[in-house]
Amino acid sequence: MKLFSCTFILVLFLSCNSSKQNIKHLPLEVSSTCPENGSCTFEILKNKSFLIKNSFGDSYPEFVDSNKLIFKFQYLRDSIPNTQDSSYKEIILIELNSDYDELDFSSIDFESATIYFGRICFCRGQNGYFKVTNGKLSIKELEDKSFNLKFDYMLQDIPYVVKSINQSFEL
Repeated sequence: MKLFSCTFILVLFLSCNSSKQNIKHLPLEVSSTCPENGSCTFEILKNKSFLIKNSFGDSYPEFVDSNKLIFKFQYLRDSIPNTQDSSYKEIILIELNSDYDELDFSSIDFESATIYFGRICFCRGQNGYFKVTNGKLSIKELEDKSFNLKFDYMLQDIPYVVKSINQSFEL
């Protein structure tokens, strides 16, 4: 009986598997709009959508399967030597319908897109995800069948480092 129990537990642990996200590209390094004191990445998540969840006063995105397209830009500031809790990260999440031709949004149209700014740091009262409601977003198809995303935005009452994104990509 002990042998059966041990075998069952071993099989149970070996059969566990983590879920995989459907990402079109590996994260692309971003150099044109990235501050010198950190690194930036750009990812495209196809057939995904996100919801901003709140738990114990903190907000975070939860990704779910959908027919939408998510552009994820991330800036990670270099750690400050000999300083605890010096990590700092900014994340921009842009969710759009996956069947777009050419998009051109302005501040007035931001309610039709789902755009959030995430600030992850040891920053009391200014940490979490915030809806972006002011700026300009355009995605244009280039001659070589690639695309260019330009996003300039403004946030009120929240300090931030990256103020614009200019990124070329392929779908």
